[in-house]
Amino acid sequence: MHETQKSDHIKINNSVVINEELLPLQRIEGGGSLKPVNLSSMPKPVRMIGYSIFGFLILMVSVLIISSILKMILSFTLGQCHYSS
Repeated sequence: MHETQKSDHIKINNSVVINEELLPLQRIEGGGSLKPVNLSSMPKPVRMIGYSIFGFLILMVSVLIISSILKMILSFTLGQCHYSS
């Protein structure tokens, strides 16, 4: 890339702005581009709520997987018994 070629990314204060239309809003807010969230910097109650929601989500997904596996096993065994008698 040469200096007269337009770049898709604008660099401001060591942060890359991808969408030029959002640049004025980002300057007004003073935040620049979006940054990843650091959970350890959050207050303890907010972290506990986040960890609880994340744990509940993992629990529900695991219950869904286990229940579908059990349903498949039970339907297979009941189907075997039904055909054998």
